[in-house]
Amino acid sequence: MENTGKRLFILVLSSVLSVFAALTFNLPQVAAEEYPARAISVIAPADPGGAIDLGARAFASVAEKYLGKPVVVVNKAGGQGLPATLDMVRAKPDGYTIGFLIITHVIPETFTHFLKGAPPYSSKDIRPIGQLTKSAQMLAVKADSPWKTFSDLVSYVRTNPGLKYGSNPEGTLPSLMMHIVAKKEGIKWTPVPLVEDGKIVTALLGDHVPAGTASFGALRPHMEAGTLRPLTVFLDERLSQVPNIPSIMELGYELAYVSALGLYGPKGLPDSVVKKLEDVIRKVTEDPSYREKAKQLGVQVSYRDSGAFANLIHKNQASLEKVFKEMGYLK
Repeated sequence: MENTGKRLFILVLSSVLSVFAALTFNLPQVAAEEYPARAISVIAPADPGGAIDLGARAFASVAEKYLGKPVVVVNKAGGQGLPATLDMVRAKPDGYTIGFLIITHVIPETFTHFLKGAPPYSSKDIRPIGQLTKSAQMLAVKADSPWKTFSDLVSYVRTNPGLKYGSNPEGTLPSLMMHIVAKKEGIKWTPVPLVEDGKIVTALLGDHVPAGTASFGALRPHMEAGTLRPLTVFLDERLSQVPNIPSIMELGYELAYVSALGLYGPKGLPDSVVKKLEDVIRKVTEDPSYREKAKQLGVQVSYRDSGAFANLIHKNQASLEKVFKEMGYLK
């Protein structure tokens, strides 16, 4: 009788342990299904009101209805965006601290020429989650300029070398594209480093420079007013807001990189969390209210999932390394 009781006790204990083991095994799956359980912070390496900040807030305001939790934008400017991105890199990889970043934040090791000191992290410390948009930079002239097309301008510079143009900072996409065009065409033009879009537009309107590069957002009011005329957009496709303006790739020039904006997380972010955020990003980019916000910001809505986004970053890095080596910025 005593042996029967022991066997019954062992049988019951074994059953309890089996149930406990099954529950324990399934805990990570349950936790992943419950994400997010609280507010999500989106780090924006910029001051409030800038393009990065506004892009992050446009996403956050629409994403909340798909996530069911608050999405809070955290601004941290300075240090060329590296300190803010480092905060994200060092965050717990649970999906509650992510970043809305541009390419210089994501592959800092490629931009060492432009940074003050060695970057505190590398692209290996970051996991791409999904792309939302592409920023649109353009080359423009005054509306009364004799150059009606980009080829008109190139032809003029071929016989009149040294033409000055208002330029964004070294290493930015417009600066690199002007270098690529000059190299391919065997021409020489002279950048005037005005840096900020507002100053470049002012210089154009004031006839201080005959051409200039700036963002579509900065140029749009003057395009609509009929005072400035864009000749090309530095994208891999035409900009939907101005479909009559050819892209630089369409004109036959290799694009230095696609200026993609999107969400990233720290290395080690679980696949389940990435999948959840991928799905939300896709829904956001399809949402009419977000598409209208993007239109007002002057960016091109362009969704890529985590895998495609990571491939784009690798492609951008390889292309940039090639250009930077040609320019003497990388060994």
